[in-house]
Amino acid sequence: MSTSNAIDRDSERHLLGSMQTLSRSESLVNRETVWGAYRRIAKAEAGAAYLPPQTIIHLVNLLANDPNKAQALLRINSVVDDVRRKRQLSSAELDAVRRTCNISEGSHSRPALDRQVPENSTVKIPSDASGQVQTAEETIPDRDELPKFPDTFSQHVRETTENDLPEGRLKTQKLLEKPLITLVTAHVWRAYRLDLEASVADSEVRLPHNTMSKLVEYCSQIGCITGAPLLKQIEIDAEAHPWLFPNRYGALSVAYAKLGMPGHSRRCHRDGHAALDSKDTTKVDWGLCTAFMRSIRQKEAHTIFDKLVASDKVSNKSNKSNKSNKNNKKYRMMIKEYTLMNNPDMAFALFDDVSRIGFKPSYKLLCALGTAAALYKDASRSSDRLQKIINCLKSWNILVDYRFFVHILAGYSQSRQYVIFDSLAKKLLDRFQYSHRELNQVIMTNAVERGNQGLAFKLAPIVLQNIYTFPRFEKPLRRMGRSDELRKILNLSRFPENNFTANMKLSLDIGSAEMALTPETLLCRALDMTEKGYTISFGLFPQLIRHLSVCGNRDLAIQAFEKLSAAGVPSSIELLLLVHTLYIDSPVRERAIGIFEGIRSRLTPSNVGNIKLNASTMKKYLRFLIERGDIAAAHDALAFLQTLPCNHKELPYSPLIEYYISHRVPEMSHKLIAYVVQHDIAIEPHVVNLCCRGLVENATTTDYANFMRYVNRIGMMKQVPYSVFETFFLRCMQVYKVSDIEWAVEVLANSPNEIIGVWRTIFKRLSKSTDDQSVASMVRMAVGLASNKPRIGMHLLAAAENVPRAAVVADSVLVALRECNEDCDVYFYSAAFSIFARLWVRHYTKRRTYLQNPQTSKEFLVSAFERHIHDAIKVGIDMPLLHIALRALSSASQSMSPVEFIDILKAMPESEFSIEAFEAVCVGFAQRGHAREVELVLDMMWKQGFASETRLLNILMSCFTHIPPPSNSPKPADNEAHLDYAEPTIAEEMEADTMDSDDHLYIGVSEELLMELDHELEPREEHTNSPRLAFYANCLNKVLSFWRQFEFRGLSPDRISYSVLLYAYTKAQKFKQAEELIGDLVESGIGHSGHTASQWIVLRLKQGDVKGALGVLGAIGNEESCDKLSQTDKRYTGLNHIQCNTFHFLPFVLHYLKNGKHKLTAKMLLAMHMRHIKATTHVYRNILVYLANDNNHQVFLDVVRQMVKFDIPIDSQLMDVLEDYSACKRLPFTTEQFLD
Repeated sequence: MSTSNAIDRDSERHLLGSMQTLSRSESLVNRETVWGAYRRIAKAEAGAAYLPPQTIIHLVNLLANDPNKAQALLRINSVVDDVRRKRQLSSAELDAVRRTCNISEGSHSRPALDRQVPENSTVKIPSDASGQVQTAEETIPDRDELPKFPDTFSQHVRETTENDLPEGRLKTQKLLEKPLITLVTAHVWRAYRLDLEASVADSEVRLPHNTMSKLVEYCSQIGCITGAPLLKQIEIDAEAHPWLFPNRYGALSVAYAKLGMPGHSRRCHRDGHAALDSKDTTKVDWGLCTAFMRSIRQKEAHTIFDKLVASDKVSNKSNKSNKSNKNNKKYRMMIKEYTLMNNPDMAFALFDDVSRIGFKPSYKLLCALGTAAALYKDASRSSDRLQKIINCLKSWNILVDYRFFVHILAGYSQSRQYVIFDSLAKKLLDRFQYSHRELNQVIMTNAVERGNQGLAFKLAPIVLQNIYTFPRFEKPLRRMGRSDELRKILNLSRFPENNFTANMKLSLDIGSAEMALTPETLLCRALDMTEKGYTISFGLFPQLIRHLSVCGNRDLAIQAFEKLSAAGVPSSIELLLLVHTLYIDSPVRERAIGIFEGIRSRLTPSNVGNIKLNASTMKKYLRFLIERGDIAAAHDALAFLQTLPCNHKELPYSPLIEYYISHRVPEMSHKLIAYVVQHDIAIEPHVVNLCCRGLVENATTTDYANFMRYVNRIGMMKQVPYSVFETFFLRCMQVYKVSDIEWAVEVLANSPNEIIGVWRTIFKRLSKSTDDQSVASMVRMAVGLASNKPRIGMHLLAAAENVPRAAVVADSVLVALRECNEDCDVYFYSAAFSIFARLWVRHYTKRRTYLQNPQTSKEFLVSAFERHIHDAIKVGIDMPLLHIALRALSSASQSMSPVEFIDILKAMPESEFSIEAFEAVCVGFAQRGHAREVELVLDMMWKQGFASETRLLNILMSCFTHIPPPSNSPKPADNEAHLDYAEPTIAEEMEADTMDSDDHLYIGVSEELLMELDHELEPREEHTNSPRLAFYANCLNKVLSFWRQFEFRGLSPDRISYSVLLYAYTKAQKFKQAEELIGDLVESGIGHSGHTASQWIVLRLKQGDVKGALGVLGAIGNEESCDKLSQTDKRYTGLNHIQCNTFHFLPFVLHYLKNGKHKLTAKMLLAMHMRHIKATTHVYRNILVYLANDNNHQVFLDVVRQMVKFDIPIDSQLMDVLEDYSACKRLPFTTEQFLD
């Protein structure tokens, strides 16, 4: 065999193994494994044609089972194509393909989980595998399968003597007349065998049929280990002696049911029909009906009951009384059983049948209905049902005694309506005291349930006096935990050892504090019981297992269950639920599957009113099935749980939802999510998170909103990550569905947690298409819907820091709080005005606003200041913020007159009345060019007694220096370079002047201020009648008027004063006066600063004196050059103490650029870089754009090389310039080279 063929054989074996696994367990993982194994074979040289037809047919059938039918058809088509490339398909293969395709395309019905569940419906989600919960047909066991007599029991029977039995004939009848707790099973059986032998020998002393019925009933109460073999022998005896017990089938059916053997009950029913043939089988059917009710298989029992009632309708009036009596017993038994199962609806449905049939109900039947009526926790329904019973009692003239009220009292106790129970019990005790046994029993049982040990043990001696009810009422007392005290009350030593006393002793041993038996010892005692033929009762078995799991360990409890079950001890539903929990938490989790199937077989035919499931266990079980890859079984288990009368909101939907989301099956996950949302079923927190993230990708905004509302309804909003809620909120804003937005805002506004970060993220991520009005509406809605409006206002203001629409948020918060009549303290106005002031300073106090692209317009900020400035002054806002607001309003407000500003200044507190407020208003008016308004404010300031000082005069001079001309040059287009120079503002000059040394003078100065497009560096001659020049001359006159105030008021100008006047001379092209002013600056002893040196360079360049400007640059920081120049011109004195910086080189760079001397531009940049001086990337960007527009490729590259060589950082804007230029010019270099 070749190597390739060997590989193909291995692949085929792997494929066959995967297909077998998929056949046993349908799962997504197994299906994909099969497909992957097939694809490896299909890619081989031989391909899929190498596979035999049987394998192809099996593969096609498996692929057709894929729930994703579109994917199934595609894969089957792929298999067919792969085979046809090498060979023809056989007829069997073609039939399989046609059959599967027809099923997939035509007759396939979508799984029930794919059906849309209508809102508020009660339709349950059935299994994905079968669509409905199906139970296997129960097989009827053979009688030979019943256990044999225990060896110890046979020995006890042999050891029984005549002295142990009653004298005379019919010993069995005499024994069974005694209380059960006093009987020894071996004695009863020995008496029966003797009576049977006597009956066979003498027909006149045969056992009565009622004695046989009592014997069968006795056998049903001693446990299945001994009781089942006894019943088996009774059946054999009855077959051998037909006269012994001819009507045995009904009684045997009931007896086997009580022992926990419903299969043998069905066997007896079958045998009864076969034996009676066409005779009356009413008793046989009634026996099976009772057996099913005892086995909590009410659905099957009710079907038989309906048939019996229908067959009992007779027209013979003479026989009506007898039929009525029989029907009463049947209906009473059914009603009593439904009451025990906590299902009052079915009980009253039977009562409606009684009313419809028309026979007289018995008093016992109506008492049982009284218990059922009290089970309703709805007071109105309970009252209606009780009134219905009372009307029936009156209509039939039935007298009511205390028993009726005791039954009602029992119903209130069973339904845990303790308030009504206490009220009714008090009334009954006031009238009857403790004289009635039934009343005492109900009150004692209720005391046990409520943990009232004092009352329970007070009534215990009274109740337990009746030895006939001893086994029934000692069980509740055992659950009280006072086993040692109960042991003394019971005094079990007075009774012989039997099944009843053995169970009591074991129960007392479990709760005994004196004996304190170890779990291992308790298990040994339980096993000893089974060896003696005693059966642990249905109620004690789970109590024992629970005690072993708590006091011992889980493995010991599982061991006890397995050993006792193997010994023949039957299991109740309560025990199976408990053991299922133990198995699912143990290393042998696979055994939990069998236990769950046992629970299903017990509960599927039942009609109980309520089942308490362990929600945690069921979740673990479904996760276990999913981990095994058995998704169909998980669906089937969930579908079965939905059929149970339990709290459906605790059912484990989370594992399946988690599976489908994790495996990206959106259709299935969406159906399950829709179901839990529509029925408000809580799911696990981590599944909530998964759903949120899954719905972000696959759901509409409406579905997303409905899910978030559901999360809020079930109280799990805290489990939703803030990032998910932010995404949801932004999606709502995109579609702008008001109801969803309003709900989301309300949830955020009333969240108990600090969610400032959530609001901040939402504000940051709002799209540019969201207008200011929408943001304002959202904020005002949040404040309006919040229960604590000031708190949410603080959160919103804190979240608005550094977000695109911070001003809109701050303004809306103040407006909303004012509309809600909430008092805003200084915190609110300080936070809001901080936002307004920051935006105003950042975007509108500098002269390059068109480069910053602000999202908040100047008009909005001004209107916000106008709306709130008066209230801000009233609450005492910080003065720096108020000064910025005044400057903004005076510089940009179109609605406020100068008189209003004067009123604002007058309204300020005297303690805050300072020169800074006047400065802010003056600067604002000066920026707008309102010289008259500036003078008006100055007059008021002097009237208020503010003396002139150097700072104030500098401010006023700066105001008139920076007044823009009436007709500004148009702003450059976005695609042009902005290579211009501007003077720093007065605030920046004053900040620089406060530094200690010249090397720190320009830390606060922005380099972008040097990039202004007004052609000021070009030496040009303007006509004397030029409006622009005339405007600057008028401004200069104003500045000179304040300059003269220095001398008039005895003040000395400082460096800022000289700098402002120098700037004014330069603007007005008074170059001679400017040169003289520099000399005055040096002679005054103030000396140069880096700023004045930069202004001197600009002044020389504007005059066209490039050589003189270079001389100034050469003297800066150069002592030798400075001394040489100072000998001929004293104005150079002190330049050697200045540290050279960017502002000294950029004027030359810009001058050479605008004059077309691009090589000199590159040389000047190189000189700057050689001195380790760098400009910002914004400057380099504009230089490159300027060179690119002039098509100077060589200098462009030279500048780029310098940037790379001297490690100039390259930001995104600079990278865009390089990429665009490279794309247009098709240069031989790439962007990555610049990054390297």
